[in-house]
Amino acid sequence: MKIIFFDIDEVAVTLRANLAAGMAKRDKVDPVVMGLLNRLMECDSETQIVISSARRIIYTKEEILTLFREGGFIGDFHQDWRTPVSKTNKRGDEVDAWLTRHPEVTRYVCIDDESDYHPYQPLVQMADQVEGMSVANFLQVSEILHGNENYWFDWKNKRLMNQQSEPQRPDSREKHCHQKDGNDCG
Repeated sequence: MKIIFFDIDEVAVTLRANLAAGMAKRDKVDPVVMGLLNRLMECDSETQIVISSARRIIYTKEEILTLFREGGFIGDFHQDWRTPVSKTNKRGDEVDAWLTRHPEVTRYVCIDDESDYHPYQPLVQMADQVEGMSVANFLQVSEILHGNENYWFDWKNKRLMNQQSEPQRPDSREKHCHQKDGNDCG
C-alpha cells in the first residue's frame, strides 16, 4: 500500500482558487490541485490519502471529503483517514505514529507547506503557498511513490505523458520509455 499524507491549507486550499472564486473566506479547494491528486491515485490502485492537516482535528471525514469533492476530487481517503495528534504537535511524529499502526505501507510521501517532519521522511514541500501543489510537486510525488515509470514530461511535444498516453509521434517517447523487460519501446 502507498500513502499520501496530505495537508490542506496552502496545498489544496489556495489563494489562487479563492481569488478566482471571489471568496474572502479561504475555504475553496483548488481544482487544479484536486486534478493532480486524482492523477496520482489513478497511477496505482494501492495509493490512498491520509489527512495530516490541522483541519483533521475540527472537521469530520465527510466534511473534508465534501470540500475535496467540490474541487473535483474523485477518490476516497484511507479507512484510517487521519494522522493522530501527538504530544509534540510535530507532523513527523504523527506520521510515524500512523505508520506504526500500518506496517502494510510500502511507500509514502508527505505533501505539506510546513517542514516539521523528520529528515528521513519523504517530504514534498510546497514552494508556492499561493498556488499550492504544482506540476513540479506532482512529478516529485509520482517519482517517490511510483518511480519514474508513470509520468514524465515529453519536452519535444510539450506534454505530460503517462503509460496510457499515446505519443503524438512514434519517436516522442524514445528517450523516456522502457518496457518492464528493460528493452526500449518501439
